[in-house]
Amino acid sequence: MAIGGNGIEREDGKPMPQVLNFDDETVVAEILYVIKNFDPRTGMVLENKKVNPTALSASVWQTIWRLKADKPEDCLATFVELFIYKFLNDLGLMRKDSKGRDVSLDYLLELNRDAVLKEYFTVVRPYIKELFPEGMDGYSVINGIVLQKENRDHNIIFHELLKKFVRFGSLKNTDPEFKTRLYETFLQESDTTSTYGQFFTPRKVVGSVHDMAGIATMSAGKSICDPAAGVGGFILEPMARDLEAQWTLHGNTLQPKHEWHSFELVPKTSILAKANALVHCGDMLAEQPGRIAEFAKWLNNVFVCTENTALGSLDRMDKEKFDVIITNPPFVVSGSADFRKLIHKNAKRSAYFARKYSGVEGLFVQYIVQALKKSGDAWVLLPEAFLLRTPDEMLRKWILQNCRVDLVALLPERTFFNTPKRVVILHMKKRDRLLSTTELAKILPSAGKDSDLRGRRDRGDA
Repeated sequence: MAIGGNGIEREDGKPMPQVLNFDDETVVAEILYVIKNFDPRTGMVLENKKVNPTALSASVWQTIWRLKADKPEDCLATFVELFIYKFLNDLGLMRKDSKGRDVSLDYLLELNRDAVLKEYFTVVRPYIKELFPEGMDGYSVINGIVLQKENRDHNIIFHELLKKFVRFGSLKNTDPEFKTRLYETFLQESDTTSTYGQFFTPRKVVGSVHDMAGIATMSAGKSICDPAAGVGGFILEPMARDLEAQWTLHGNTLQPKHEWHSFELVPKTSILAKANALVHCGDMLAEQPGRIAEFAKWLNNVFVCTENTALGSLDRMDKEKFDVIITNPPFVVSGSADFRKLIHKNAKRSAYFARKYSGVEGLFVQYIVQALKKSGDAWVLLPEAFLLRTPDEMLRKWILQNCRVDLVALLPERTFFNTPKRVVILHMKKRDRLLSTTELAKILPSAGKDSDLRGRRDRGDA
């Protein structure tokens, strides 16, 4: 394909279709995109203009706040659910449900305002869950809207919110920057999560850890896990950077580049993680809505709520399962005694979590080290105190027996929005075999005394 001897180029830098297999709907969709967006004046295939709904999200927040639903998680859940509905409507997927009932946004807005929310709950919402069914954990991409159909005023407000989305226009080509900043904007001041030691990881930290871990350049087929995933930032960072590079696409089939695992204890947060994945990967579905069924399966396989026990993902007690673990576990000391009781009453748990620890992050460290395959890599955010506390001394030595510690990077104060705690990024490389006490003493001459990793933050493991 050439114009005046000059090859056609794409404004977004993506390669032109190389193999024209017209039986492959993915190729056909790509060719149609090229035809639609080709600019003969420049010989370029123009990139779709991106839309940024930041102002829309702020406006919706203000409206929801009037309901006294001032928890960031509630405001976010409501906005994301409406975003998903409008996005699916823009894709042409919200027309008729499986029973032939109209589920379109236009139809809802034609109803009496006192009936619109009831119709949404009765007809539309179930159909969205039909497109994205619940996983084995019992959760779908939506389940957190704060509006109540029995409340007449909520019906009026819901109608008002829908009109805000309509006035904004199509969401099909949402700016990737908005997708990555959406959850950060809503959750950065959340007091609910900090109560449980769950601090939202700023995207600048997520991005830096991904760069250090070399996720983008890893060979395909890695098993990558976040056992304390929150809203899925570490899992979705590659999707935000280069969505197409994370999948092999053929027609309606999807093959992810890596095997991702995202575990979260809190149900509402787990639901938000699934919704977050849909927001991030929406462009892939916009190109070909027929992919939704396979995407929904992937969504439920990757994002799992582990609320069946108090220990959450820790109770999986995996051994040598993952190539890479990248995570920001909860930082909390108070309440650790309750976990100890639950662990000591179970022989299997007692054997798995046999090392003394002072905070819940110590349990996660034990899980991470054991769940890594030999030569596997872990990139973990931990409180600085973990490297200094005397009760964690034996646990730190156990880490060095099992892993090389190649990096201990201290982050500035207030890196995390809602905590003054200083945080370190720890890189651990799983050894092929456990070091003996003698070998450990060569690496750590003070192995039998009262210091180990303290004072070694700038040097790493020898």
